Amino acid sequence: MPLTALVAIGIVRLLPEIVQTETEGGHPALNRILLAATLVAALTFAVMIGCFYIAEQYLQRVAGFSALGASGRAGAGGAAVGLAAPLAGKLVDRYGEQFPAVLGFVGAGVGLAILGIRGCRWTSWSLCCR
Repeated sequence: MPLTALVAIGIVRLLPEIVQTETEGGHPALNRILLAATLVAALTFAVMIGCFYIAEQYLQRVAGFSALGASGRAGAGGAAVGLAAPLAGKLVDRYGEQFPAVLGFVGAGVGLAILGIRGCRWTSWSLCCR
């Protein structure tokens, strides 16, 4: 959070009041839009980094992976996101933004629910319940 606050202060102090001049079709509101988008991006990345930290701790302390093994699993998750991005783009083009967003949240919810089942443990690349 301190980094996010620092970025927000820097944007307010260093970014020009108007990004484009009026003759270039700019609008004074553009600065507020840019500031809001930057703050949302900063908060999103802060939350994502926090989630990765918690996931790494879970994989090491609960699931029993070494630091390298936990990082490998997290890297595989990142690769899966990269591979799924073109599919998400096609779904958005075909069905709009709502369907892929709901699908993603449902998938994340199912995954978290599985992780919350007592007695489930990670083994190799699969999730096995005892």
